[in-house]
Amino acid sequence: MTVTRLAFTRADLTFLPLSIHWRPTEMKSLPHRSGVCVLVVPPAHKGIDFLEMVTQMRDELPQLRLIGGSNGLRADFDYDTIVRSHSPMLAAAHDPNQPRFITVASGATELPRMSLWSDNGVERPSPQTP
Repeated sequence: MTVTRLAFTRADLTFLPLSIHWRPTEMKSLPHRSGVCVLVVPPAHKGIDFLEMVTQMRDELPQLRLIGGSNGLRADFDYDTIVRSHSPMLAAAHDPNQPRFITVASGATELPRMSLWSDNGVERPSPQTP
């Protein structure tokens, strides 16, 4: 996860790690509130088809442009192929105070909460409304 986070920073993107334990409520709420543009999903796990779940709600996620598949899952692009490529990647200029990493705290009685972190370690609360 650390290498992926650093790659996102280098590409001037914000990283929101997803959990295989999230269900439709969380999978809809967090990507919507974070404004995710690219989402990488794992293959089905314990009867939950994440690609199908995200595909069904794609119209409700207006910023979502691409869905990537990992571990052989066929989607808009193959995440593993990109990660394994040896192409040089130019670093994008970025503000070290801009959000780079989103941490999620589970909500026992409501939707999970997100915190945005920058390269400088500055935390900014994110919008909590669904």
